[in-house]
Amino acid sequence: MPIDPDSPRFARQRVLPGMGAAGQRRLAGAHVVVLGMGGLGSAVLPALAAAGVGRLTLVDDDVVEPTNLHRQTLHHDADVGRAKVASATDAALLLAPDADVRPVRARFDAGNADDLLSGADLVVDGTDDILTRYVADDAAARAGIPLVWGSAARFSGQVGVSWEARGVSYRDLFPEPPADAGLSCEVDGILPTVCTVTGGLMAGEVLKLLTGLGEPLLGRVAVYDALVGRTREIVYARADDAPEPQPPRAPAHAEASVPSAPSAPTAPG
Repeated sequence: MPIDPDSPRFARQRVLPGMGAAGQRRLAGAHVVVLGMGGLGSAVLPALAAAGVGRLTLVDDDVVEPTNLHRQTLHHDADVGRAKVASATDAALLLAPDADVRPVRARFDAGNADDLLSGADLVVDGTDDILTRYVADDAAARAGIPLVWGSAARFSGQVGVSWEARGVSYRDLFPEPPADAGLSCEVDGILPTVCTVTGGLMAGEVLKLLTGLGEPLLGRVAVYDALVGRTREIVYARADDAPEPQPPRAPAHAEASVPSAPSAPTAPG
């Protein structure tokens, strides 16, 4: 049966100022696509499932490896060798047995992006491939929906929101993909709690956008530095001479310390 927004499990959430029964109903009726069941997804997915998001589409083509387990807490020793979307689905359903959780074992790319985002209200990018973020940003713009993105490496994480319909895209921050893949957990390492904090901030942005609470990180990047325990903000905007964006297309069914100003995106966690 569908998620009941009036369930006692959401009582402490419904009493929040601005949430109420109406906000909880919006969560129950929402469809969120989550890209990446790794370190960031391990914080994002449980938060969204427990908060009462009605439909979750999980996209990842990878399998669980022993080196994932210190930070990718969706998965356990018994899951090594399993598809990440399979163990992530199990974890989400333990938290939200009435949710509609749909695993997709595939790489999110230009060939399937539009189909996967068809009918979605929002997409979250927590993958480990920086090029995927550009694909997600472009596809979200065509679909007319927001993209919540995050990255984490070493001791620092970044979180932002792109929403072409509101005049801000990821390409306004980084117009072109970097020449290399940036920092990676495999080469540069990752403090596991950086994934927890960064993914928690990402989940918070999702819940705000779906319910209309607060002020989303549009045109702003939150940068978390675990070594000093501080979060700071970088503000950006679309350049006056930026190319005119393509209009949104209706759906077919009608983890390193970050410099003072970002010069290149870090690889996600």
